[in-house]
Amino acid sequence: MSAWIVITESNLQQYVVDAQLQALITSALGSGQLEPLQATIRDRSNYVRTRISGRVLVSATPLAVPPELVTDAALIIVQSLVVRLSLGITLTDDQKDMIKLAYKDLDIAGTQELPIALPDDPVTPIVMQTGAGLTIVKKPHRVESRKDYSGI
Repeated sequence: MSAWIVITESNLQQYVVDAQLQALITSALGSGQLEPLQATIRDRSNYVRTRISGRVLVSATPLAVPPELVTDAALIIVQSLVVRLSLGITLTDDQKDMIKLAYKDLDIAGTQELPIALPDDPVTPIVMQTGAGLTIVKKPHRVESRKDYSGI
């Protein structure tokens, strides 16, 4: 079992220089507009969790991602922050290549190619019972004719 990680600004600072990250967070904010970092972290972390949930048990801790995918989640978050600023700040070619690899990692996460550690607090899947006391009811086949409807 493993403790999954909730991505924070400090996680992002490991993958982009602080000046670039601060520019992504604070640039082009309108009057009264909130900084986009927390909402972007929430949305992209949930995206990662949803993307892998069919292959692995996810953590019950909201927004937590597996340690094996922290880099991938951080890069996807950075990409979303850049997309918000369609002009001005761009990613380097190396960053773009790493983001492409991040999406490929999500495709193979939970397989033999990229095993994912079971979280310390897995969400228990809902098990539905089937077959107990089940009765199949068939609708009788009815044959209708013009005569049946002639009095209508």
